[in-house]
Amino acid sequence: MLSLRPALSYTCKILASHDPMHLGFLHRYSHEVFLFIDLILHTHYLKNHSSSFAENFYSLKRIPLKCDDKSYLSKKIRLKSILFLVVLPYLKHRIDEWHKVQEDQHTHRVPQCLRERMYKLFMVWYPRVQGMCLSINFVLTLLYILGRSRYHNICLPLSGVQLSNMTPADIFNSTNIATKTITHTSILGRIYTTFSQGVSTAAVGISSGLSGAVFFLQFLEWWYASDHSSKSLTSLPIVPPPKVIQASNLPALSSVCPICHRVRTNDTALSSTGYVFCYPCIFKYVTKHKQCPVTGYPAQLSHLVRLFQPDS
Repeated sequence: MLSLRPALSYTCKILASHDPMHLGFLHRYSHEVFLFIDLILHTHYLKNHSSSFAENFYSLKRIPLKCDDKSYLSKKIRLKSILFLVVLPYLKHRIDEWHKVQEDQHTHRVPQCLRERMYKLFMVWYPRVQGMCLSINFVLTLLYILGRSRYHNICLPLSGVQLSNMTPADIFNSTNIATKTITHTSILGRIYTTFSQGVSTAAVGISSGLSGAVFFLQFLEWWYASDHSSKSLTSLPIVPPPKVIQASNLPALSSVCPICHRVRTNDTALSSTGYVFCYPCIFKYVTKHKQCPVTGYPAQLSHLVRLFQPDS
């Protein structure tokens, strides 16, 4: 599961670079796109296979701890599982990104008000709490491997389940889920069943095609890079300038920042497009919008390059 998020982010980045005007939002909202796909995957597998996407891959299933019927997950348990499998990892990833940005901007000013004190407390204790949770999961995983624990992750007992191997009957039922026919007689029942089958088909297609598609894209990128690695830079064609989609942002003088429209200070270039801005302006813009303010191309903070004058 740890490979799905960067794989989807890479796919969104490739699509956005080919058509930034119409597909640039995929790169800016790649985390939300992954959240939607992740929700479809786990909803399908928890409902039909009583397991998560990764657990079903290893022929494992979830069984409730406080229920006599071990072959069925109640709706409450499925909601708890989705909370720990989908929602909390998304929130953690967003908080990690925000914490990293705040850490780069962090100053050593003495906090004055209660809000600044809470912010200071969060910046200090969040990495410690995160490290503590990782340590607990590591110990549980080690005990699970040695057969001393029923859980390999702290989220399992909180969800009210434990893992068990799938029986031949479970595997047989899983293979026959796709062959179910519509049995409802009412129109609403048929619509609901058709929608459920459509979601299940989409989940199976995503699970089987995502990894293969991303591997193919990375293979093409490696093939293209290896094919041109032997060529010199002078033999390559001149790359045309990026297409300007917001011409009103371009000032008449080249020494003026396209964002604040003042004479630039701390000249900083955006390596993905080549345009130069004030460092505070472009840092705030890229942090908020994840794109170039002139061309709309996807951009990150790692694309910022500080420029120095010859006499500096």
